[in-house]
Amino acid sequence: MKHILINTNAIVNNLRRVHELAGDARVIAVLKGNAYGMGLLEIAEILAQEGIDFFAVTEVDDAVTLRDAGHSADILLLRSTAELQDITAALDAACILTIGGDEALSAASRVATERGVKARAHIEIDIGMGRYGYGTHEFNKIIAAYEQAHITIEGIYAHFPAAFGKIRPTLAQKAVFDSVLTHLKSKNIDIGMVHLANSSALFFVDGTRYDAVRIGSALTGRLPRVLNNSGLTSATKVQCAVSDIRELPKGSTIGYASVFKTKRLTKIAILPIGGADGFCLAKVRDSYRFRDALGYALSEIKGWLTGKKITVKLNGRRIPVLGHVGMGHTVIDMTRLDVKIGQIVEVDVNPVYAKLPRAYE
Repeated sequence: MKHILINTNAIVNNLRRVHELAGDARVIAVLKGNAYGMGLLEIAEILAQEGIDFFAVTEVDDAVTLRDAGHSADILLLRSTAELQDITAALDAACILTIGGDEALSAASRVATERGVKARAHIEIDIGMGRYGYGTHEFNKIIAAYEQAHITIEGIYAHFPAAFGKIRPTLAQKAVFDSVLTHLKSKNIDIGMVHLANSSALFFVDGTRYDAVRIGSALTGRLPRVLNNSGLTSATKVQCAVSDIRELPKGSTIGYASVFKTKRLTKIAILPIGGADGFCLAKVRDSYRFRDALGYALSEIKGWLTGKKITVKLNGRRIPVLGHVGMGHTVIDMTRLDVKIGQIVEVDVNPVYAKLPRAYE
């Protein structure tokens, strides 16, 4: 037995904390990645019952799924696209498009014209993420987007690349975004809803609330940076049951590559969970600047010096993992504990990576 247990009360608590910080700003609930692994429709229903009437997704299929389930909330497609098929499906699902460049603008205008509708859209400004968005110098193109006959621009936004840790550069990016808003207003353009803060910015960066905030990870209680006084509660935990118990003599090796050797008679418990379930999976290192490589190396050395261990939790107690975590098995040290087959163990798995059934409480 193994599953992700989602605490619905924790989600509601986290949402209320978000409202406290957001003040009068509208809360846009970001439901990308299957609602951060918690279940798209289940979480959307919880949020709708709490009064959330604006969702954001990155995949058109998610918007279609929400509509098919009867949700009438505003849905923002949180990426700019020039693919005609995606735009057509988004308009059919009554999505608000993101326009982040001339290609996307032209494609959206073409589809809207052919279908005889007026597309709803938000403009995205690139303040450092580099993926989507008009450059902050492209004022004429941004103004032209607001003047498109078959597109109604209802808002404007940008996305911080590093609000979870780099506050000074983030504030500089906010200032650039503000300069774009000021220029547009000087041209008497009704810019619509302004939104900039993601979860990290809401908690870490002052002055980023504007008309709305986009919240995803804060709902899960898992911010990219630990904030002890955040008022958030982790909404997810992975549980599995002890499937076997063994005693290994001194000198036995455990796991692939035999990296662990017992120094005494050791009682072990085996958990039927591993990398295939998302345990000990993480985003691969995809930056190799010298300072990044140095940071990775120092982090590994620090872990070695401090005796850092991967652990699981049993009855509130941290239990060390022995050896490498396998694809579907994990070994833990139960030498000084009374453990029984079927006992429930909590395993720290990011729900985004977990390929497990979900249960709700």
